[in-house]
Amino acid sequence: MRVGLYLKNLDEEYQISVFKGIRSEAARVGIDLFCMQGGLSSPGKFLPVDGVLLLTSALFAEMSDIDIPAIKNYFGSTPWISIGNNLEGIPSISIRNRKSMEQIMDHLVAFHGCRKLLFISGPAGHPDNSVREAVFRETLCNRSSEFPGLEGVVRNGGFWESYAIDIMREYIATHPDSPLDAVVAANDSMAIGALKVLRSASDPRWKSCKVTGFDDIPQARLEIPALTTVQQPLEELGRLAVRTIHALIEKKEAPEICELDSVPVIRNSCGCRSPEPDAALVPDAVLSRVQYQSFLSEQHLRNVSSFGQLLTTVGSMHELVRYLQAFLNSNDVKTFFFLLFPQSDTATNGDIELIYRRFRNEEKSFADRRERTTLAEFFSSTFRENEKIPASASIHNLTSGTDELGIIVYEIDDYAHPHLCSAAIFIANTVRRLMILEDEKKRSRKLEREVLLRTKDLVESNRKLKAEAKRRLEVEAEVLHISEMERLRFSLDLHDDICQRLAGISMYSKSLDSGSDLGELSEMIDETLNRTRQYAHDSFPVELDSLGLNEAVASLCRSVQKQTLCACGYSWEAGADIRLANAQEINLYRIIQEAVHNTVKHARATRVDISVRLEDGALAIRVRDNGTGISGDTPARPKKKPHVGIGLKSMEYRAHQIGAQYLFRSSAKDGTLVEIRLPL
Repeated sequence: MRVGLYLKNLDEEYQISVFKGIRSEAARVGIDLFCMQGGLSSPGKFLPVDGVLLLTSALFAEMSDIDIPAIKNYFGSTPWISIGNNLEGIPSISIRNRKSMEQIMDHLVAFHGCRKLLFISGPAGHPDNSVREAVFRETLCNRSSEFPGLEGVVRNGGFWESYAIDIMREYIATHPDSPLDAVVAANDSMAIGALKVLRSASDPRWKSCKVTGFDDIPQARLEIPALTTVQQPLEELGRLAVRTIHALIEKKEAPEICELDSVPVIRNSCGCRSPEPDAALVPDAVLSRVQYQSFLSEQHLRNVSSFGQLLTTVGSMHELVRYLQAFLNSNDVKTFFFLLFPQSDTATNGDIELIYRRFRNEEKSFADRRERTTLAEFFSSTFRENEKIPASASIHNLTSGTDELGIIVYEIDDYAHPHLCSAAIFIANTVRRLMILEDEKKRSRKLEREVLLRTKDLVESNRKLKAEAKRRLEVEAEVLHISEMERLRFSLDLHDDICQRLAGISMYSKSLDSGSDLGELSEMIDETLNRTRQYAHDSFPVELDSLGLNEAVASLCRSVQKQTLCACGYSWEAGADIRLANAQEINLYRIIQEAVHNTVKHARATRVDISVRLEDGALAIRVRDNGTGISGDTPARPKKKPHVGIGLKSMEYRAHQIGAQYLFRSSAKDGTLVEIRLPL
């Protein structure tokens, strides 16, 4: 049989005392016990238990916080009981504290004559605190006529020593000349805090202030003066809870409400003095045991402090496990498991990764290669039922803010539980830091890859820009060179043709006698005029602007046939409605003109064919001749005709300017082909 105990944390005497009683009774009757710290967290859903003990007085600060339907939904069909608070319709075990609180108040007011009192309250809505505060207020109200001058104030705090210290310091600072007769604290921890402040007060009137507590924790009898308090049978409360849940699991009858009585314990902090001098002294055996446990506790505290400092330097899970092993060795911990939820998942699905195991004289680290399992499987396989010695494992939920990171499972001596709670906080914070560090590393690696790709793109873009800039410079230089060579060719044409003809006309004119026949001279002048007009026309064909590319190319063909011995065939199959930009028409015309010029002047062709047609969404222009071929290698040409290579480059440049594909192929056998494909 397995029982789960759900409480807040084993870091203070109230919960530890209840836990002791539950553990001892569970061991007596052979029940495995799992103590789940952290309340109703996600990991707690997966405990394989037959019954549940819920320490509601520690888990919930106010009764209004207890959502019974939500708790039933959390545990499903598993039977559960409430410890510390009586819940309607739920088997509950609690301690009566009204009568004992009334006895404490009567002792202070009636026996010691206290008239000015301060009540240091716990959480305002806590059931136990509400009863104790109500008794305090009722005593002031109901007995004021019996005891003239009876007055008191209430200061709300929490069930912790630090709250009481702050409240007392503030009260003394604001009422330095009005010392109290008594301080009534809602529990022993707050009473001990009040005693510390009063002992350190400079005004002796404050030092004589009486103090009482509630709970009777072990430290109460060791205080100086020993603390007058109310003894709650906390261990008996735990034992009774085990017997009750045992009966429910076995389908036996169990009372719905069980209440135990608390009793006042009169010591010295209220001002009492025992008639027997040794009555208030602690027995030697008890004192020796307490001193030994105090020594061990201090040693554990130093170990925890050292462990926390070491964890601040941890940079990996492997290092964390190494320091954890050393910490467990120094505290003689025999059973310990360290498990984390996968980062990609949540705690709600029950998947878990084992990081470290110390169990039955064997330990193993899984920091480098985590062992994945489920919480249910882990508990069932690790703590098997029907063992000779019942299991008693404490489970601490590792959290960071609202994030559930994992759990630690351990067995340890009672006095060391608070130190393990502190160590768990250090572990959780370190795990969270490592997770953040790993996320940052992943983001950094991703950013590095993105930067690398971006840098690669930038380098490639820069390379292309440099290449483009270089190409532009080369093109600009080529354009200038082509322009100069065009001028040179035009100059050569004028010099070799027009100028020679004019010189011939001049010489012929000088040789003529007066009265000679001028007909031949007239023909020479007419031919020269026609040539000049042709050069002017070739420089800018007016048909291109007025009639379009088709008519301009047709006119070019007619001119070639008329002025040369080369036949020129021309076909237009591109349709009449094709529309080209002005720059496209001019550059296409110049390419055709240059190709025909090269055919006639350099390839010695007897026929050239020009075709214009639409092919696959592009305008395809082909100029083919039957000549002896033209070389594009300028240096191989005679120096007197450098414009041949320039003309070929000019055609290629013009094609690129309008985004057209350019093809030039020439051989002595097959003649020359110039092909242009302009996407439309």
